[in-house]
Amino acid sequence: MKVLLKSFVSILLIILFTLPAISAAAESSDSGKVYSYIPEVEEQYDGVEDFISDAIRNLKASINISSYKIPVSEIVSVFKSAVFSNPDIFYVDASYIHYTYNKSNNIIKSIQPIYLFSASEIPSKIKKFNKAVNAFLSDIDDSMSETQKALAIHDKIALNCEYKLKGLISYTAYSALVEKKSVCEGYVRAYNYLLAKVGVDSKCINNNAKSHCWNIVKIDGKWYHVDVTHDDPTPETKGYVRHKYFLVSDKKLASYNSTPHSGYKDDASYNSDYKCSSTSYDSAFFRNVTSQVLYVDGICYYIDSNYRNKGYAALIEKFDDWKRAVKVMKDTWYTSSGKKYRDTFSKLFYKDGNVYFNSKREIYRYSVYSDNLKRIFKMPSFWTTDFYGIGEKNSYIYGVRRKEPTETANGSRLVKILSRSKTLTLPYVRRTSVTVRKGKLYIFKVYKGSGSVTYRSSNRKIALVTSSGRVRAIKCGTCTITAKKNGITFKLKLKVKKRGAVT
Repeated sequence: MKVLLKSFVSILLIILFTLPAISAAAESSDSGKVYSYIPEVEEQYDGVEDFISDAIRNLKASINISSYKIPVSEIVSVFKSAVFSNPDIFYVDASYIHYTYNKSNNIIKSIQPIYLFSASEIPSKIKKFNKAVNAFLSDIDDSMSETQKALAIHDKIALNCEYKLKGLISYTAYSALVEKKSVCEGYVRAYNYLLAKVGVDSKCINNNAKSHCWNIVKIDGKWYHVDVTHDDPTPETKGYVRHKYFLVSDKKLASYNSTPHSGYKDDASYNSDYKCSSTSYDSAFFRNVTSQVLYVDGICYYIDSNYRNKGYAALIEKFDDWKRAVKVMKDTWYTSSGKKYRDTFSKLFYKDGNVYFNSKREIYRYSVYSDNLKRIFKMPSFWTTDFYGIGEKNSYIYGVRRKEPTETANGSRLVKILSRSKTLTLPYVRRTSVTVRKGKLYIFKVYKGSGSVTYRSSNRKIALVTSSGRVRAIKCGTCTITAKKNGITFKLKLKVKKRGAVT
């Protein structure tokens, strides 16, 4: 009788940058199906994906899969599909695996997953993930169609996640939804998981040869391509999201001549069952929209950045085939060299019954229930930058000021506008330092918004300041004039020079 020799082999499974997955948390999908990452795995080894994923959920150090009779040559595909096709195991490393096998027939005995966190850390990570999931799905309800759900989730991921590599976690849904920094795999996994939670079927498509991955989504029984990563522009801009790759057919995708999307049909993740032959959405209204598309009680709101082909921006209110322009903004954005942009940079977001949106130098609020439109902020004339987007966080509106859209996020300035139910206030000052001749006046004014201002001089012998902000230079030297408004402190560094000195 032959002695069966068992050997323990540690093998690095090189799962390239693009391998899509659906790592998630301990909450399972409600009704949507995430199709197998590699279709043939479940066909050949029925139940193995669920068996492996369930064991990982239970944090098993070793998983005996000998009953499935999987040869060593196929364990890579099986493990990939098990991890990537289940939307709740973001905490396992998809890049490495250990396994044991029977040398006499090369059949796998067991696999040993490598966990990204300790067993004590994983429950808290799952809790954070589930909280993020609930936040991302807070605007989704059963009255919405599959298309509307897919669109809303697509926009939320693109608007809230930044494309950035930050270690192995960047390849997971956790990175996209909790840390909000991810690479294409993270975008894909997050989108698959959220779609499953709201009852929409989807699948990962990997293009290993081009180091990229994206989703296909089943809408009304037909498959369509969706690439959230490529619809999320860089550098990050508040409110900016494209829809070029949302619900496109094979034909439309091919027309883009995009290198990352070429040749995917040769990948193991694809077969003919996943043809995206329907062109129903190829010419949809959202195709060239670069703002979020909002649905409020069945009514759609978005920014048309080329209203009536005249290069204007307009807030559009749409219901089925009916639509109207709530506000048309005949603004023009220019490059730093003075050239006119073809695109406009008005964006929007929704909060508490209101759609907020920006023109070039203003911010508006539109009440969707009272049909009331109000300008709530206008830039002072001495600001030389324009708005290139808008967003909201923790009761604040953020207007993004940039010289031009190619400026990095770090180089842009956020205008923080405090929301107080009906009004918005933004105290701001023209200058933070100034040189004044002895005996002269300088007006230190805190602009915009209601509320009184209190002033104080750090050295009354050098300069005095009145309750209206009139500063009189008394004596040569340096002091600080402080202004307080709405709980915010502004400081002006004042240098007083002798008469005749240049200001």
